[in-house]
Amino acid sequence: MGPLRSLRKFLVALSLSLCSLLFLTLLASQVEQRLFRRRAELLLSQLQSLELRKTSWQDAQTQFQRWGPNREFDEHCDSHKCSLKITLTEFAFGYLSERNLFVKFRAPDTPPLGNRPKSDEW
Repeated sequence: MGPLRSLRKFLVALSLSLCSLLFLTLLASQVEQRLFRRRAELLLSQLQSLELRKTSWQDAQTQFQRWGPNREFDEHCDSHKCSLKITLTEFAFGYLSERNLFVKFRAPDTPPLGNRPKSDEW
């Protein structure tokens, strides 16, 4: 009776721990999604506030200063023509893709997803 009772306690503790871990993961994911959505809404509102042929070049530049390292101007940017790229990334996706964890989990004999050969070459 003693070993069965301790096994039952262990299994209950293990299942509670796994459920808690799952709950915390889902909670963190929801928080991250809300933060990402807030950043996307801010970017959209900034873009919508720009008025074509009315907003000055200086005003547009200062408005997008807050995006810092996430923004990338075209190399030939001036007051007449400019291209701006702002990248919004999620923390978890950025972490996983930066460290190539997705590539490590694939079978060793399969090519990366972007470089798959045609079916007759495989």
